[in-house]
Amino acid sequence: MELHKSVGELNANVHSMKTSLDGLKGKVDDLVKWKNMIIGGAAVLGFAFTVLGVVIAKASEYVTLKTPPPVSAPAPLPAPAPTPPK
Repeated sequence: MELHKSVGELNANVHSMKTSLDGLKGKVDDLVKWKNMIIGGAAVLGFAFTVLGVVIAKASEYVTLKTPPPVSAPAPLPAPAPTPPK
């Protein structure tokens, strides 16, 4: 009888461990899903920035920005000559 009781307890423990293992597998699967989404998003952003860089580089071949010539400061006015006192 006691052996029968121990077998029943073991079966209950095995069932409990299977349930908790299934829950753990679900959590791990969710983490793997998020990891893959983050890696995929980083790859898409990298591709988009690369394409944007190429477009900007090609556009700079056709569009030139002219900078105005440097403006030099006017020459300082000479000081007026002192007039002799009368």
